[in-house]
Amino acid sequence: MDKEKNLLRSCLRTLEILEALSCGKELGVTEIGKYTNLHKSTVYRFLDTLEHKGYVTQNPETGKYKLSFKILNLGFNLISNMDIRTVARPFMEDLARKTGETVYLTMIDAGQIIYIDKVNFTENLQTFHKVGDKNFVHCTASGKAQAAFLPEEEFDYIIQKWGLPKQTKNTITDIDVLKKQLDKVKALGYAIDNRESEDDVMCVASPIFDYTGNVVASLSISGPITRINLEKINRDYSQLILKAAADISRELGCLDPRKYIRK
Repeated sequence: MDKEKNLLRSCLRTLEILEALSCGKELGVTEIGKYTNLHKSTVYRFLDTLEHKGYVTQNPETGKYKLSFKILNLGFNLISNMDIRTVARPFMEDLARKTGETVYLTMIDAGQIIYIDKVNFTENLQTFHKVGDKNFVHCTASGKAQAAFLPEEEFDYIIQKWGLPKQTKNTITDIDVLKKQLDKVKALGYAIDNRESEDDVMCVASPIFDYTGNVVASLSISGPITRINLEKINRDYSQLILKAAADISRELGCLDPRKYIRK
Protein backbone atom coordinates (compact mmCIF):
# COMPACT_ATOMS: atom_id res chain seq x y z
CA MET A 1 0.00 0.00 0.00
CA ASP A 2 2.85 2.40 0.87
CA LYS A 3 4.47 1.65 -2.46
CA GLU A 4 1.22 2.48 -4.28
CA LYS A 5 0.97 5.77 -2.39
CA ASN A 6 4.54 6.64 -3.32
CA LEU A 7 3.91 5.83 -6.97
CA LEU A 8 0.78 7.97 -6.95
CA ARG A 9 2.64 10.84 -5.31
CA SER A 10 5.36 10.59 -7.94
CA CYS A 11 2.79 10.70 -10.72
CA LEU A 12 1.13 13.72 -9.19
CA ARG A 13 4.43 15.56 -8.88
CA THR A 14 5.33 14.76 -12.48
CA LEU A 15 1.97 16.05 -13.70
CA GLU A 16 2.29 19.21 -11.59
CA ILE A 17 5.67 19.96 -13.16
CA LEU A 18 4.28 19.39 -16.66
CA GLU A 19 1.34 21.67 -15.85
CA ALA A 20 3.73 24.35 -14.64
CA LEU A 21 5.65 24.16 -17.91
CA SER A 22 2.43 24.27 -19.96
CA CYS A 23 2.39 28.06 -19.48
CA GLY A 24 4.31 28.19 -22.75
CA LYS A 25 7.48 29.89 -21.52
CA GLU A 26 10.77 28.64 -20.14
CA LEU A 27 10.88 28.21 -16.36
CA GLY A 28 13.76 27.82 -13.97
CA VAL A 29 13.91 25.25 -11.19
CA THR A 30 13.07 27.86 -8.55
CA GLU A 31 9.97 28.99 -10.49
CA ILE A 32 8.79 25.42 -10.93
CA GLY A 33 9.39 24.76 -7.24
CA LYS A 34 7.18 27.72 -6.29
CA TYR A 35 4.39 26.52 -8.57
CA THR A 36 4.51 22.93 -7.31
CA ASN A 37 5.57 23.54 -3.68
CA LEU A 38 8.46 21.14 -4.22
CA HIS A 39 12.06 21.51 -3.01
CA LYS A 40 14.57 22.42 -5.71
CA SER A 41 16.41 19.11 -5.33
CA THR A 42 13.16 17.23 -5.92
CA VAL A 43 12.34 19.35 -8.96
CA TYR A 44 15.80 18.62 -10.38
CA ARG A 45 15.27 14.86 -10.07
CA PHE A 46 11.92 14.96 -11.86
CA LEU A 47 13.24 17.26 -14.58
CA ASP A 48 16.20 14.95 -15.18
CA THR A 49 13.81 12.05 -15.72
CA LEU A 50 11.49 14.05 -17.98
CA GLU A 51 14.44 15.32 -20.00
CA HIS A 52 15.82 11.78 -20.30
CA LYS A 53 12.46 10.62 -21.72
CA GLY A 54 12.33 13.57 -24.09
CA TYR A 55 9.33 15.39 -22.62
CA VAL A 56 11.22 18.53 -21.57
CA THR A 57 14.28 20.30 -22.89
CA GLN A 58 16.77 22.57 -21.14
CA ASN A 59 18.05 25.78 -22.64
CA PRO A 60 21.86 25.48 -22.34
CA GLU A 61 22.24 29.26 -22.17
CA THR A 62 19.65 30.06 -19.49
CA GLY A 63 19.43 26.70 -17.74
CA LYS A 64 15.64 26.95 -17.88
CA TYR A 65 13.23 24.24 -19.02
CA LYS A 66 10.33 24.00 -21.45
CA LEU A 67 8.07 21.29 -22.85
CA SER A 68 9.29 19.44 -25.92
CA PHE A 69 7.31 18.57 -29.02
CA LYS A 70 7.16 14.96 -27.87
CA ILE A 71 4.45 15.81 -25.36
CA LEU A 72 2.51 17.61 -28.08
CA ASN A 73 2.58 14.41 -30.11
CA LEU A 74 0.66 12.65 -27.35
CA GLY A 75 -2.18 15.12 -27.76
CA PHE A 76 -2.03 15.08 -31.55
CA ASN A 77 -2.16 11.29 -31.63
CA LEU A 78 -5.23 11.33 -29.39
CA ILE A 79 -6.97 13.97 -31.47
CA SER A 80 -6.18 12.31 -34.80
CA ASN A 81 -7.81 9.09 -33.61
CA MET A 82 -11.00 10.81 -32.49
CA ASP A 83 -14.19 10.12 -34.42
CA ILE A 84 -15.85 13.50 -34.85
CA ARG A 85 -19.27 11.85 -34.63
CA THR A 86 -18.46 10.43 -31.21
CA VAL A 87 -17.22 13.82 -30.02
CA ALA A 88 -20.19 15.73 -31.45
CA ARG A 89 -22.96 13.33 -30.44
CA PRO A 90 -23.64 14.55 -26.86
CA PHE A 91 -23.69 18.17 -28.06
CA MET A 92 -26.11 17.23 -30.83
CA GLU A 93 -28.41 15.46 -28.40
CA ASP A 94 -28.36 18.48 -26.10
CA LEU A 95 -29.25 20.81 -28.98
CA ALA A 96 -32.09 18.56 -30.10
CA ARG A 97 -33.53 18.55 -26.58
CA LYS A 98 -33.26 22.33 -26.24
CA THR A 99 -34.76 23.16 -29.64
CA GLY A 100 -37.07 20.26 -30.36
CA GLU A 101 -35.65 20.18 -33.89
CA THR A 102 -33.35 18.00 -35.99
CA VAL A 103 -29.61 18.50 -35.55
CA TYR A 104 -27.17 17.51 -38.29
CA LEU A 105 -23.42 17.01 -38.47
CA THR A 106 -22.00 17.49 -41.97
CA MET A 107 -18.66 17.53 -43.76
CA ILE A 108 -17.65 18.61 -47.25
CA ASP A 109 -16.79 15.67 -49.49
CA ALA A 110 -15.89 16.03 -53.17
CA GLY A 111 -17.33 19.53 -53.23
CA GLN A 112 -20.68 18.70 -51.65
CA ILE A 113 -21.85 18.42 -48.07
CA ILE A 114 -22.54 14.96 -46.72
CA TYR A 115 -24.71 14.33 -43.68
CA ILE A 116 -22.63 12.11 -41.41
CA ASP A 117 -24.89 12.11 -38.34
CA LYS A 118 -28.24 13.43 -37.17
CA VAL A 119 -30.28 13.56 -33.97
CA ASN A 120 -34.05 13.97 -33.79
CA PHE A 121 -35.76 15.32 -30.71
CA THR A 122 -38.34 12.52 -31.02
CA GLU A 123 -38.52 9.49 -33.28
CA ASN A 124 -41.71 10.83 -34.82
CA LEU A 125 -40.17 14.18 -35.78
CA GLN A 126 -40.14 14.86 -39.49
CA THR A 127 -36.60 14.78 -40.89
CA PHE A 128 -35.38 16.13 -44.18
CA HIS A 129 -32.17 14.20 -44.79
CA LYS A 130 -30.80 10.83 -43.79
CA VAL A 131 -27.23 10.01 -42.90
CA GLY A 132 -25.27 9.57 -46.12
CA ASP A 133 -27.31 12.06 -48.15
CA LYS A 134 -25.46 14.77 -50.06
CA ASN A 135 -26.42 18.34 -50.88
CA PHE A 136 -24.99 21.47 -52.45
CA VAL A 137 -22.73 23.84 -50.55
CA HIS A 138 -24.09 27.16 -51.83
CA CYS A 139 -27.72 26.69 -50.78
CA THR A 140 -27.33 25.04 -47.36
CA ALA A 141 -26.43 26.58 -44.02
CA SER A 142 -24.11 23.65 -43.37
CA GLY A 143 -22.30 24.22 -46.65
CA LYS A 144 -22.00 27.97 -46.27
CA ALA A 145 -20.78 27.66 -42.68
CA GLN A 146 -17.84 25.63 -43.94
CA ALA A 147 -17.29 27.40 -47.27
CA ALA A 148 -16.77 30.74 -45.52
CA PHE A 149 -13.64 29.39 -43.85
CA LEU A 150 -12.17 27.36 -46.72
CA PRO A 151 -9.06 28.42 -48.63
CA GLU A 152 -10.07 30.47 -51.68
CA GLU A 153 -8.79 27.88 -54.14
CA GLU A 154 -10.87 25.13 -52.52
CA PHE A 155 -14.00 27.28 -52.62
CA ASP A 156 -13.35 28.13 -56.29
CA TYR A 157 -12.99 24.42 -57.07
CA ILE A 158 -16.39 23.70 -55.53
CA ILE A 159 -18.09 26.42 -57.56
CA GLN A 160 -16.37 25.38 -60.78
CA LYS A 161 -17.36 21.75 -60.28
CA TRP A 162 -20.96 22.16 -59.12
CA GLY A 163 -21.97 25.68 -60.09
CA LEU A 164 -24.84 27.44 -58.30
CA PRO A 165 -27.92 25.43 -59.33
CA LYS A 166 -31.27 26.92 -58.36
CA GLN A 167 -33.12 24.74 -55.85
CA THR A 168 -35.86 27.16 -54.76
CA LYS A 169 -36.84 30.75 -55.51
CA ASN A 170 -34.56 31.82 -52.61
CA THR A 171 -31.43 30.01 -53.81
CA ILE A 172 -28.45 32.31 -54.32
CA THR A 173 -27.27 31.90 -57.91
CA ASP A 174 -25.03 34.98 -58.16
CA ILE A 175 -21.43 34.36 -57.07
CA ASP A 176 -20.92 37.95 -55.89
CA VAL A 177 -24.02 37.78 -53.70
CA LEU A 178 -22.85 34.44 -52.30
CA LYS A 179 -19.39 35.81 -51.48
CA LYS A 180 -20.93 38.77 -49.65
CA GLN A 181 -23.03 36.37 -47.61
CA LEU A 182 -19.98 34.26 -46.80
CA ASP A 183 -18.22 37.41 -45.55
CA LYS A 184 -21.16 37.88 -43.21
CA VAL A 185 -20.83 34.27 -42.07
CA LYS A 186 -17.18 34.93 -41.22
CA ALA A 187 -18.22 37.92 -39.13
CA LEU A 188 -21.11 36.25 -37.29
CA GLY A 189 -19.83 32.69 -37.06
CA TYR A 190 -23.02 31.12 -38.34
CA ALA A 191 -24.85 30.68 -41.65
CA ILE A 192 -28.55 30.61 -42.45
CA ASP A 193 -30.48 28.66 -45.07
CA ASN A 194 -33.61 30.76 -45.56
CA ARG A 195 -35.60 28.29 -47.66
CA GLU A 196 -32.73 28.16 -50.16
CA SER A 197 -32.47 24.37 -50.39
CA GLU A 198 -36.07 23.39 -49.73
CA ASP A 199 -39.16 25.60 -49.85
CA ASP A 200 -40.49 24.74 -46.41
CA VAL A 201 -37.27 24.32 -44.41
CA MET A 202 -34.97 26.75 -42.58
CA CYS A 203 -31.61 25.99 -41.04
CA VAL A 204 -28.77 27.58 -39.09
CA ALA A 205 -25.24 26.16 -38.94
CA SER A 206 -21.86 26.96 -37.42
CA PRO A 207 -18.39 25.69 -38.42
CA ILE A 208 -16.33 23.18 -36.47
CA PHE A 209 -12.53 23.57 -36.39
CA ASP A 210 -9.86 21.01 -35.50
CA TYR A 211 -6.54 21.43 -33.68
CA THR A 212 -4.90 22.85 -36.82
CA GLY A 213 -7.46 25.64 -37.03
CA ASN A 214 -8.94 24.26 -40.24
CA VAL A 215 -12.69 23.92 -40.70
CA VAL A 216 -13.56 20.21 -40.77
CA ALA A 217 -17.34 20.06 -40.37
CA SER A 218 -20.42 22.01 -39.42
CA LEU A 219 -23.24 21.62 -36.94
CA SER A 220 -26.77 22.64 -37.86
CA ILE A 221 -30.33 22.95 -36.60
CA SER A 222 -33.07 22.35 -39.17
CA GLY A 223 -36.82 22.62 -39.00
CA PRO A 224 -39.97 23.51 -40.93
CA ILE A 225 -40.94 27.14 -41.47
CA THR A 226 -44.00 26.51 -39.33
CA ARG A 227 -41.65 26.38 -36.32
CA ILE A 228 -38.50 28.24 -37.36
CA ASN A 229 -38.15 31.81 -38.59
CA LEU A 230 -35.35 34.36 -38.93
CA GLU A 231 -36.21 36.04 -35.64
CA LYS A 232 -35.94 32.77 -33.72
CA ILE A 233 -32.70 31.89 -35.48
CA ASN A 234 -30.97 35.21 -34.82
CA ARG A 235 -32.29 35.57 -31.28
CA ASP A 236 -32.03 32.02 -29.94
CA TYR A 237 -30.72 29.28 -32.22
CA SER A 238 -27.65 31.19 -33.42
CA GLN A 239 -26.26 31.42 -29.89
CA LEU A 240 -26.99 27.76 -29.20
CA ILE A 241 -25.30 26.59 -32.39
CA LEU A 242 -22.29 28.88 -31.89
CA LYS A 243 -21.66 27.52 -28.41
CA ALA A 244 -22.13 23.86 -29.35
CA ALA A 245 -19.88 24.11 -32.42
CA ALA A 246 -17.21 25.92 -30.39
CA ASP A 247 -17.39 23.26 -27.67
CA ILE A 248 -16.93 20.49 -30.24
CA SER A 249 -14.01 22.39 -31.77
CA ARG A 250 -12.34 22.58 -28.37
CA GLU A 251 -12.84 18.83 -27.91
CA LEU A 252 -11.02 18.39 -31.22
CA GLY A 253 -8.10 20.45 -29.96
CA CYS A 254 -8.95 23.93 -31.25
CA LEU A 255 -8.13 26.02 -28.20
CA ASP A 256 -9.86 29.21 -29.34
CA PRO A 257 -12.37 28.58 -32.17
CA ARG A 258 -13.82 32.08 -31.85
CA LYS A 259 -10.57 33.67 -33.05
CA TYR A 260 -11.33 32.50 -36.59
CA ILE A 261 -14.57 34.47 -36.55
CA ARG A 262 -14.25 38.18 -37.33
CA LYS A 263 -16.68 39.34 -34.68
